[in-house]
Amino acid sequence: MLPRETDGREATENGGWKKVQSKKHIKPKVVYGHINENTLTSFYVCNLPGDANKMELRSLCKKIGKLEDIYLAGRRNAAGMFFAFLKFADVNKPETALNELKLRGRKLNANIAKHPRRPQGNSRVIWKPVNRAPPCEGRPLHSEKGLRTFADVAKGESAKPPNCPPPPSIILSGIKEVQEWCNSATLVGEIKNFDLLCNFPSLIQLEGYDISETKYLGGMQIIVKFTSLKAAKVFKDNKSIWMKWFVWVEPIGARPTRFERIAWIKITGLLLQALDEANMDVIAGSFRKVLVNISPFWNSNDVSHGKLCILTASRKKLKEEVSVLLDGAEYRIGVYEVDDCDTRHFSVCNS
Repeated sequence: MLPRETDGREATENGGWKKVQSKKHIKPKVVYGHINENTLTSFYVCNLPGDANKMELRSLCKKIGKLEDIYLAGRRNAAGMFFAFLKFADVNKPETALNELKLRGRKLNANIAKHPRRPQGNSRVIWKPVNRAPPCEGRPLHSEKGLRTFADVAKGESAKPPNCPPPPSIILSGIKEVQEWCNSATLVGEIKNFDLLCNFPSLIQLEGYDISETKYLGGMQIIVKFTSLKAAKVFKDNKSIWMKWFVWVEPIGARPTRFERIAWIKITGLLLQALDEANMDVIAGSFRKVLVNISPFWNSNDVSHGKLCILTASRKKLKEEVSVLLDGAEYRIGVYEVDDCDTRHFSVCNS
């Protein structure tokens, strides 16, 4: 081994000397420039959307001052709110300004961090935008292999989805004009059958009641607006008037809200000997209530599928496989929703 002097010089093979920098004096690597931690102020900010990203936070805070670092915790605090740590450089009292900001309708809560996040290592990486999907959207946080235990792999089980918190609820506000319209001489009722629902506007006009407007509310419900409060009260109090159309009639808001919608479905894969209205009713009835049943065998030259109209509480478009038994044998059939509903003038009965 070649000798080394105390001043850092090291002997070379040709008898000369060269200056060598000691490893302990090598300056830490700095990425994108050095940051003096003593000039930074760390703020704890909460009430963020669960999928908030650094790019929108940087855009939101650029008017306050120079934002040097953003740390998104990706989890909730004790109060159930998502939080982050923001570090500002040489800014006077940005706490007040932060508390006045809103992100996607959420007002931020901020204060000086009691326990700021410590920088890791000797290098400092300044924020750099990265195009990537937010957590739990588009792709898992880990590879499929990493989400399975050894026992899962041995059993041949698929990867487990990441344990993501539910998305935060969207805050809405009531519209004053709509609320006033609903609270004035307005009733809501459930129509008895599908034929009455389709033809109600024209049928009610023939009766000559003091009705100014009708609206389809969804499912089997209709809103009826009268010309006066007196006319609405007379109609509601006289059961013999409305019972030929409605199952019940009440002021808006008097009954708990129940979601229902009308959907047209097709049933495919059913054997020819099972193409009967009764069998179609049994299959479609598993999704809620059957309103219209168009048997394909007697009413159409196309017997490849059956078509029915149902009342369902499903908020998603129906696309299911159903197991059925016929003469002791099991078969798989398809039940899927088609876009045949049209609520213009209550014409929800397209077929």
